Amino acid sequence: MNAITLRMCSITYAQRAEDLLCGAGYHVSVQKNPDSDTGGYLVKLSGSDIDAALKLLRERGIKICGVMEE
Repeated sequence: MNAITLRMCSITYAQRAEDLLCGAGYHVSVQKNPDSDTGGYLVKLSGSDIDAALKLLRERGIKICGVMEE
């Protein structure tokens, strides 16, 4: 199972990503970014096809500010 962390610019985008990805069968958790310099929210995502998850988010217009591989 692969895992990544997505940095989202707002809580709204983080919540939309969580709803979409949970509905698609991914394991997702959302938390406030502890790094005050970059701000935003973190969406931790794990599943078998991370590339498909990223594509799904982009197709739905969910903005991602950064991607960090774990």
